[in-house]
Amino acid sequence: MTAATITFTPVQASHRAPVITMLAEPNVRTWWGEPSREWDLIMEGEISGESQGFVVHLSNVVAGYIQCWIPGWDEAYYDSEPWQRDIPKKQSWC
Repeated sequence: MTAATITFTPVQASHRAPVITMLAEPNVRTWWGEPSREWDLIMEGEISGESQGFVVHLSNVVAGYIQCWIPGWDEAYYDSEPWQRDIPKKQSWC
């Protein structure tokens, strides 16, 4: 038996179709919005530097997507997303 290889590559335009397919899965869509719009937001974050995304490959097959991002510290958003209270403001970790 051969062990699976897991790799991460920076998200790029060529990953659009497999990422949108994943975003359309019901259990993913519960947490994300409309897949095409979410893809646009992923790309906007990449361009602006607000987020950094990676496509997960399992033995050279796209298997997932992960990202790190620094939330905009808009107080209204900060208050509406209580989980963010545990993240230090102005933290730079991406």
